[in-house]
Amino acid sequence: MEGMSAAEPTPAHTFATVRRLEAPLIAEARAQGHPDALMARAATGVADAAWGLLERPRGGLRPSAVDPWCPGLDPQDDPRGHAPDSGAEPTALPPDIPAPSATLSSVASHGPSLAPSPHSATHEGGTPEDAAPQVVALVGSGDNGGDALYACAILQDAGTACMAVLLKPGAHERALGRARAAGVAVIDLADRPLSRLDEREAARLAGARVWIDGIVGTGVRGPLEGSLADAVKTLAALKRSADPAVVAVDVPSGLTDSCGEVSGPLLPAEVTVTMGAHKEALVLPPAAGYAGRIERVDLGLPVPAEAEQTPPVALHTAASAAAHYHAPTFEDHKYTRGVVGVVAGSDTYPGAGVLAVRGALASGVGMVRLNSTRRVEDLVLAAEPGVVTAGGRIQAGLIGPGLDEARRAEALELAEFCLDARLPLVIDAWALDLVPGLAGRTQPAALTITPHYGEAARLLTALGSPTTRARVVEAPLRAARSLHELTGATVVLKGAATIVYGAARATPVDGSAPGREGALGPEQGDGPGAPCSPEEPRGWDSARAIVAPLGCGWASVAGSGDVLAGLVAGTHAGARAHRERN
Repeated sequence: MEGMSAAEPTPAHTFATVRRLEAPLIAEARAQGHPDALMARAATGVADAAWGLLERPRGGLRPSAVDPWCPGLDPQDDPRGHAPDSGAEPTALPPDIPAPSATLSSVASHGPSLAPSPHSATHEGGTPEDAAPQVVALVGSGDNGGDALYACAILQDAGTACMAVLLKPGAHERALGRARAAGVAVIDLADRPLSRLDEREAARLAGARVWIDGIVGTGVRGPLEGSLADAVKTLAALKRSADPAVVAVDVPSGLTDSCGEVSGPLLPAEVTVTMGAHKEALVLPPAAGYAGRIERVDLGLPVPAEAEQTPPVALHTAASAAAHYHAPTFEDHKYTRGVVGVVAGSDTYPGAGVLAVRGALASGVGMVRLNSTRRVEDLVLAAEPGVVTAGGRIQAGLIGPGLDEARRAEALELAEFCLDARLPLVIDAWALDLVPGLAGRTQPAALTITPHYGEAARLLTALGSPTTRARVVEAPLRAARSLHELTGATVVLKGAATIVYGAARATPVDGSAPGREGALGPEQGDGPGAPCSPEEPRGWDSARAIVAPLGCGWASVAGSGDVLAGLVAGTHAGARAHRERN
């Protein structure tokens, strides 16, 4: 979008906001006699994505994350890998929905049969009757279907055999005419359900290497129902066996909840070509797991008023993360780079102390002070001899990684010291059980907690809001928001797509001059943006969710959370030191 700095998290908006921003551009195009101008631009992006998938080996497609920070791709052998563990799995056929017809099932199992069928419908367009198309557009009655049809026309013009399956009456008339003129084969299902395709139609659908999902878009509210739900369930089941790559137009069909929750059937995609702006549902878990790689088509949308202040959901990027770290200068020394106090590790979990300390050092701080058992300190010093095991000045604290009940007194001592001194405090792992007793003493943005889904459920229950891990998995944004409201903490809810939820901007709790506007920055107000106005009240201005991109599943190992907690604490200390120096 226009006017956005590369160092700011990328705004993600609700479906309604993006539709509102598109409306004047569509009206202007119509007034100029080009009613489908935006649609043509969107179709070009969809066609480009389809071409990209056709160039890759079938069966070797793996969707990567939005703005991936590393070249590793997200392994999703099962496209339901990030789905909530509920009855709403999009690729499952519930008992009340008939399975795909024998024709569809046999084609998916044994490969497409190209033999002529006496029951085949008459197909319009220039693709030969017995030639399997490389690309099939799944077309609904809305603008997404029009985008898909125009994309097929572009591909057909370039020599890629395409077919369009009209799932509902009322397909976009101009786009359909353009597709037919280009020679795209068209199957109009009329009143037939998708599950009753004949043998040749099923063979051509299952044999295509790429499907373009233009069934439904952002205008649908609530889970899909009726014939559309049946069609999406049938296609999702066929996708699992026939293994086409799916390019979703704007959003995967069935992804209807802006908050990222999955409440009904949907068709998972390898690539989602989203129009104009990132949508909240495409970056928030669990829905982000169904969207695959996100490619945005710039439609020239203006920045909405709410994004000029603080969008409620934004996507972290490598650039916005880098803005929180400062390269040391010739004037720096160990104290001006930040000092972290760490209570981590125990004789039960000694390795956690090493990992947390290494995470803190990776943030670029000048010193880490460690309080642990003799065994843990020996292990840490053998790995990182610059770590200090004596007390002294700190600018942020960390408690929790690898602790057990025997270390409770040391953890509480550091926590109380940070709270009394109004220093940033990070609480992780075992020490999260201490949060209910500390929450009432915290200042705005002074406390950061880093639970995974199971720990979040346990903490919410302890705070008087009983829940389960499964419910957190289904609605992680809701869980993060509840933890923030109950504790006042910045919540780092760890997962494949990590949600950071907390104060969007706050004035430092020690009363010193405010830092830059906080996009959930490492310390109160230490994120990128404009300075707080002196006229603004000190404290929290609003709440915001920053989402780290859907990452690589290889990070889901024991110890990764310890490293992250250390990195967060080190980032807090470095930011505070930088502000104190300036």
